[in-house]
Amino acid sequence: MFHVATSEEIKSGRVSDVYFSRTVEVLKAKGIDKRVKAEIRASRLPTNWNWSVLAGMEEVSHFLRGMKVNVLAMEEGTI
Repeated sequence: MFHVATSEEIKSGRVSDVYFSRTVEVLKAKGIDKRVKAEIRASRLPTNWNWSVLAGMEEVSHFLRGMKVNVLAMEEGTI
């Protein structure tokens, strides 16, 4: 069985990766209130993999629809 959050749970902030919760705690503890940026990339590929294909951009764009964010990304299917 997989424990998968729904889009509504994620967008409303009811579920999130613990990384984000801890980051908010640290920023609040230090009195930092600034805009943040996120960069998501693969720093390396698994052993013996020489290339990969970017996938999931359609889901990401649907998920972010209606949010005040700027997104720069490669096109779906980019190798």
